[in-house]
Amino acid sequence: SLYRTNNSGQSWDKVWIGNNNYGNTGVRNMIFNSNNDILVSTYDRGILISYDDGLTWQVTDHSGGPNLVNTQSGILFSSDNNSYSWDFGISLDSGQTWMNLDVPWSTTLHQTNSMVAVVDTIYLGMTDSILCTNDFGNSWVKFGNRISGSQRINQIIFINENEVMVGTNIGIYFS
Repeated sequence: SLYRTNNSGQSWDKVWIGNNNYGNTGVRNMIFNSNNDILVSTYDRGILISYDDGLTWQVTDHSGGPNLVNTQSGILFSSDNNSYSWDFGISLDSGQTWMNLDVPWSTTLHQTNSMVAVVDTIYLGMTDSILCTNDFGNSWVKFGNRISGSQRINQIIFINENEVMVGTNIGIYFS
């Protein structure tokens, strides 16, 4: 579910109810686009958008999510971390319309567990490595070396362009 307050959290209004037919339901991520509209990625309904500060919501034409990021140029990316169907999307118009992206990698099955934008570069935290694109998804390369073992990268934090921390299912790694 999604709640909204206009009095510093003294009271909350439910403005969207998730589909409770799934075990992994609800809101995953929220961002503002370049128009200050609110976009919400969900586990069960794809991506929602609100043009009125969260009072009403519309489902976009993209089923992807729950990972959702906004680049400095205002281009949006989404990815589905619960599926091996590789549902990656890009929106060039602040989330109004979405196109699917092809992301190449090895034949080993990898899940996208996290996604982060640093300026206009997108980084995908995979099962044991990080992929990145700096040309809005036209080409993808591995970032650095593989992390030993089969560890799911759940979070990526850039301290600066050379120092990165990743949170995995078994610990935190620093490069």
